[in-house]
Amino acid sequence: FRRVRRMKNGGVWRHLAGSLLGTRQIYRAEQSEDGEKLIFCPNGTTGKIVIPDGVKTISKNAFMLCKISEVVIPNSVEIIGDSAFGQCEYLKQVFFSPDSKLKEIKSDAFFGCKMLSEITLPDNLSTMRDSVFRGSGLKHFTFPKYIEYIGNNIFEVVL
Repeated sequence: FRRVRRMKNGGVWRHLAGSLLGTRQIYRAEQSEDGEKLIFCPNGTTGKIVIPDGVKTISKNAFMLCKISEVVIPNSVEIIGDSAFGQCEYLKQVFFSPDSKLKEIKSDAFFGCKMLSEITLPDNLSTMRDSVFRGSGLKHFTFPKYIEYIGNNIFEVVL
């Protein structure tokens, strides 16, 4: 990755150019200065996404409305934010690292992912907030071995 610093609204951001995608398309994803938070990925992003190792948080709305088909989430990710993959209608597969440190999936994280039909969540996951898979195409779901909190309407059907 090529890292470039720039100022935005008084803050310093890190840009990643290029190969988060498994395709030839070039785009920019914004990360926090320390690289631990993936903040934003442009709406036109398509194809397979591999989240960089070291990212701990996928921010609220980070991939919202993107046309991605597959996402690989490394073991470093601990939190998936509200609507992080919201309305990614073409998202078919989500892969978690076998030694995933994921602790929490926030509300509506996979809302409207209509082509997502199956997901296996990592065993470290302890919290799932409200409506995580609301309006998704989920048909097969594997819960973690132990989970402390499950919010309301995680599989709510939207007509």
